[in-house]
Amino acid sequence: MKKRGAAPMVGGQGRYGYFHNSSLQKSSFLAVKDMVREAIVDKFDVPIRGGTIRIADLGCSVGPNTFYTMQTIVDAILLKLKKLTSCDQVDGVEFQGFFNDQFGNDFNLLINSIPFDRTYCVAAVPGSFYSRLFPRASIHCFNSSVSLHWLSKSPDGVANKGRILYYGGGPDILNAYIAQFRLDMMAFLSGRAEELVTGGLLILQFLCRPKCMAPDAARYDIVISFVEPVLREFVMEGKVKEEELDSFQMPLFAPSIEEFKEVVEMNGYFTVHVAEHVNQGWGLKGGGDEGTEADLEQLAQSMGIASRAVCEKMLSDHFGSDILDELFQRFPNKVYQHFSALIPSIPSPPPSAFFVLQKKPHSPA
Repeated sequence: MKKRGAAPMVGGQGRYGYFHNSSLQKSSFLAVKDMVREAIVDKFDVPIRGGTIRIADLGCSVGPNTFYTMQTIVDAILLKLKKLTSCDQVDGVEFQGFFNDQFGNDFNLLINSIPFDRTYCVAAVPGSFYSRLFPRASIHCFNSSVSLHWLSKSPDGVANKGRILYYGGGPDILNAYIAQFRLDMMAFLSGRAEELVTGGLLILQFLCRPKCMAPDAARYDIVISFVEPVLREFVMEGKVKEEELDSFQMPLFAPSIEEFKEVVEMNGYFTVHVAEHVNQGWGLKGGGDEGTEADLEQLAQSMGIASRAVCEKMLSDHFGSDILDELFQRFPNKVYQHFSALIPSIPSPPPSAFFVLQKKPHSPA
């Protein structure tokens, strides 16, 4: 069976579409917005004397978060240029924003949602970011938010009975995922090194586990893991075949910061300026630190809809679409049952890490 990579997010303007169910992803970028601005002002080192500055957001999905991210980067580069010229106006400089995602992404919705008051020209670039996407030395700044933990595919030859992720699958399963992660990251970094101008930046945020956590420790903070117990129930009830569950693996891997930096060092084309964990709360109703059962109930429901927006296509491609409604009806109860013992504290989301990489001189161009 061909191993699939992560499918595009659910498109359209419907209830389960990513467009209306991506507030957690936006909160992840908001947590690092100031760090992005600071990194660009301090480290962006590209001689600009007029012309076009090109920025690409990798894994943009359908919006609206990508537009906010793109404008933040444009504004930060303008601030950098104003500091360099000691002038309030920057003449002769234009911006072009490239929005990248997989071929199956809902680019119609993306393009139709682009803000009218943007300060950059627009282009959509379909294709996997684990391959080359742009001409050599054509991009000044890359961004990728909450995407790079999705692998190009689940590892080949994995027999992970009854599990959809690598947690608890044993050393062979873990090593297969680590090997796929390294292959994918090397391809990603090599492609970006060819496409970036010298001194250009690669700004990344994706799921990373804490150094103290074992690589295959159960991760209930990664909410899509609650798909697994529902699928097991479906097997027991005869709604899903056991071999269908055994052959399904989500192509997701959350490395440690150290594991990612090892790959960057092996790649050799980038200097790492920033590599640190970012933690942000789920955002309880009312914004408090204390939670109630009602808060958790509401949170579990919203997690179910958000998870469906992320992984519906992967699940329907493998199991068929008939099980989806019931699966995500049961999903919130699994979340609630697990976390209800933690009231009054609502669990934090999975820790992500923020990286700023800069292309070295004498890298591919």
